[in-house]
Amino acid sequence: MRKFNLLIFILVMTLFITAHKPKESFLENQLEFKRVKDAYDIHKVSISKKLTALNVDGSNFQILFIAYKANKKLEIYVGNPEKQMSLFKTYDVCAQSGDIGPKYKSGDNQTPEGYYYIDRFNPASNFHLSLGLNYPNKADKIRSNASDLGGDIFIHGNCVSIGCLAMTDESIKEIYTLAIMARNSNQMKIPVIIAPFTMLQSKKMDFDKQADLKPYAKYFGLWKNIFEGISTLHKTKQLPKFKIDRAGNYIIQ
Repeated sequence: MRKFNLLIFILVMTLFITAHKPKESFLENQLEFKRVKDAYDIHKVSISKKLTALNVDGSNFQILFIAYKANKKLEIYVGNPEKQMSLFKTYDVCAQSGDIGPKYKSGDNQTPEGYYYIDRFNPASNFHLSLGLNYPNKADKIRSNASDLGGDIFIHGNCVSIGCLAMTDESIKEIYTLAIMARNSNQMKIPVIIAPFTMLQSKKMDFDKQADLKPYAKYFGLWKNIFEGISTLHKTKQLPKFKIDRAGNYIIQ
């Protein structure tokens, strides 16, 4: 009986300790992976200093990615909630496939265009480190009639791409570190806007007046949606908010 009572006591105490053990934070979980820890150790201090220089409180900040496909550029903006966002850095996209225009089916090698968010952090990626996008989103599903829209679109390293935004390993180390720091400061959804080209090239969105863009006329509505959001960011310095209507259009709020 004594042994039985002792076993019961040990079991109860084990359950109690387990139930009251502090949960591992998102950042602590990520840092268990060597690649992430190495990247974090290299870039944490410099990122923190850059945030301070931009008057951003690193304990509670948010970030926004904007990719320009034709220009092979990735901009990252940073800021505190309800405060102005500033450009943190512009990165070169090392490799991408396809042409301007959205991705609407599997196997077309296209990089998506529209409003997305990071829905996966992959610290053990085959492409060094990777951040997954929620493609296809609701708008993609409405706009496409393909039976298979594809998926697994990432911002990743290793400089090879089939529909993804591929960076150098050195760039993805800093990008991934910044993303996990933002996620750890309670930004649950990190937005990613993917545009066909820069605002300057959009020429005030008069796409129909640009002869070289006539072959892409079916995308003009989508592109105007995308550039409206980017224009809102530049005017208000705030994260653009949007909803998706029944036709698959992005409505900037």
